[in-house]
Amino acid sequence: MAYGKMFPLRPIQLFNLGMADVDAMTAILDSGDRAGAYLYYYNIIRDVDRDAADQILMQMQITTYSGFFGGGFPI
Repeated sequence: MAYGKMFPLRPIQLFNLGMADVDAMTAILDSGDRAGAYLYYYNIIRDVDRDAADQILMQMQITTYSGFFGGGFPI
């Protein structure tokens, strides 16, 4: 199955993601709180696209559990 069929791309406008949200998530990431950034994004999209929100929670679990190797290391 093609990647695009498994995870179809959706226009970002559907999620009502503004620059204030991007700045807030960037600040959360800069503070080292990777899970917090995922939760912030989840709260934006949970009522818009439940499947995408569920995927965000799964990704958060993977990156927070796996630490450096799964989530990367801030420079």
